[in-house]
Amino acid sequence: MNLSETQTDCGSCNDVQSGWRAGIDHCSCGFTLAHYAARENPEFLPMLQKAGANLSIADADGLGVTPAHLAVIRNRWKSGKDWMDSLLKLHEVGARLDMPDINGSTPAHVACQELSESTGKNVTDVLSEINMSGGNLTLVDHEGRTPAHYCAAGKGNPKAIEFLYSLDPQAFDIRDHLNQTVEDMAEAAGSIVEVFFAKLRADKLKLRADELANATLRMARLCSKLDKEVHALFDCAEQVIKIPEGYAITRQRAICPKDDDECAVKCPNPKACPGGLYARQQCSAGYDVRSVGCSQCDVGFGRSNQDPFVCGQCGDIWQMWTVHLGKPVGIYILSLRSAKPNRDLQSVLFNMLLSFCTVSASLWPAIKDSQAYHHTLPAVQAVVMAGDASMSTTTPWHGPSMDCLLKVSQAPMTQWLLLTGGVPIILLIASLTTALVGSLWSGHQLDKQLLPDFIKPCLVLTNCFLPDLLGALVRFVPCIHFQLVATSFESYAVTEECAGVGRRYAICICTLLLGAAIGPGAWISLIHHRTSMWPGETCQQLLGFLTSGYRGEFAWWQAGVLARKCLLVTAASLFPMSYSPMLFLACVLVIMGASLTCHTLTWPYDDAFLNALEFGTLVSSTLAVMATMLLSLQRTTWSLDFSITCPVLVLLLVLLMVPFAVLMALFLREALRKVQHVNQGANEDAK
Repeated sequence: MNLSETQTDCGSCNDVQSGWRAGIDHCSCGFTLAHYAARENPEFLPMLQKAGANLSIADADGLGVTPAHLAVIRNRWKSGKDWMDSLLKLHEVGARLDMPDINGSTPAHVACQELSESTGKNVTDVLSEINMSGGNLTLVDHEGRTPAHYCAAGKGNPKAIEFLYSLDPQAFDIRDHLNQTVEDMAEAAGSIVEVFFAKLRADKLKLRADELANATLRMARLCSKLDKEVHALFDCAEQVIKIPEGYAITRQRAICPKDDDECAVKCPNPKACPGGLYARQQCSAGYDVRSVGCSQCDVGFGRSNQDPFVCGQCGDIWQMWTVHLGKPVGIYILSLRSAKPNRDLQSVLFNMLLSFCTVSASLWPAIKDSQAYHHTLPAVQAVVMAGDASMSTTTPWHGPSMDCLLKVSQAPMTQWLLLTGGVPIILLIASLTTALVGSLWSGHQLDKQLLPDFIKPCLVLTNCFLPDLLGALVRFVPCIHFQLVATSFESYAVTEECAGVGRRYAICICTLLLGAAIGPGAWISLIHHRTSMWPGETCQQLLGFLTSGYRGEFAWWQAGVLARKCLLVTAASLFPMSYSPMLFLACVLVIMGASLTCHTLTWPYDDAFLNALEFGTLVSSTLAVMATMLLSLQRTTWSLDFSITCPVLVLLLVLLMVPFAVLMALFLREALRKVQHVNQGANEDAK
């Protein structure tokens, strides 16, 4: 006989569904021997299990009542030490203790509905036994209620509620079909369970207060740490970090100490870091937010050739390559055409223009970065943009970003160096080849008589491109740091740690010595020994474009002009304007002040007009540097308000634009005069 299907005798019963909860003997229709044993004689449960009985079976009447339901009901009328024997036995034999009946009620629901702690029946023990058996205490019945809903109703079972809450606090947020939570049911019933929820609310408030106090303390400590790292004031009020402009917070391991999750950094370019809330930290357009201190460019942007921390949007690739190749070629051709044996006024003006624009072009980025520029009228801003565009065309140092040319955001410096030196090397080879072919075509032999034909293109190329090449070489030297006391990184490769100070100084000194030897030193040596090396006519043909126009004792003066241009470009590479503006401007001021002093003491030109013109451009350049320094100081000196800096900006534009316009006008007038002279000569020949 199958004991799991064997039923007890069934008497008459008016309400079978409620009878089993009431413990009525004759309301046992459909119960198996397992049901009867669970209700009356739990000692038989192990015997039934050995006989193969299903101890989790529901009754045959379809009520869904399992032996576990009856084991819980049994506790209503049983007392003493064995009041939970039936439930314990069912657990021991592996019966399911969380099967729902037809109404979705599990034994846990029944325990909270039928048992009461006030009668000495520990509901918590029943729930604990069900939980230890692996039963789910958060199942909902057909009314959407968990056992906790019923433990909170009526008189309430606070210990059971506390136990259920410890198992799964989120289950107390479940709402029944009447949209009531466990707390709502306790409040509606006015049960003692309300005390538990009142205590729970008090504990939550205390926990929240403790968390707020701890968060405030942590925030204060964090802000103090951030302030010390970059010597700036971070606003940490209202439990949020407000980052000041020009600073950022990073989690990069290379920057932050090992025991810190995050640390503050000073952005190399303050304009790249707009500041704001830490949770919404971002960089300005064109800068990569994933980089430390917004120090790298985003996709589609490239670093400026003059400043590694200024990112500009890349243009069409063919246009950029056209400018990169065409501008140096054009400057070289104009310089070569003006390198006449007897230098005329046009060639002198051209050299003055190139020299003045080298200074001016280095100042425009600082002007556009100033607060006065952004505060001034649109017309003034348009003048600034026009001045920057026009003067930048006269120097090869200002051109398309090397990153954009290579279609990357962070090209290695070796590739930058190759791009910078590629065009001059090609022009040198082409010039020497042309000179060689021309000499052979005219019947000259390959001897030292060809040397002057080779030297002149080299001198012109040196005058045009040596400053750029020196600037490209010293890009390997400068380093930056993101914190007051921290590791230094290469300016043009911010992910690489800097080499030792000795190595960097050695590179800088060797570069300057190499530039001095190739440029001004070689020029002075050639000029000083020219009469002993070649006949007078050859000397004039070769070096006339360098020496003519100057007084005899200052025939070497053009070498000093070349040295000034080299130093200006080198200073721009060593001290990026965005990272160290005052260092750069101080260097430029020293260079221009020394040039002005030397010019005033010597007056090197034969022509008084040229001396006065050069003096005017040097004075304008020096004053322009000083005015730019005032604009840059506005961020740090509160006394420099817009009532001062805006007039300074206007004066600065006058100092830069007027000399440029005068030099350009004189240059064009002289060029036009020469064209008219040539045409007049042609007409006379025709007659």
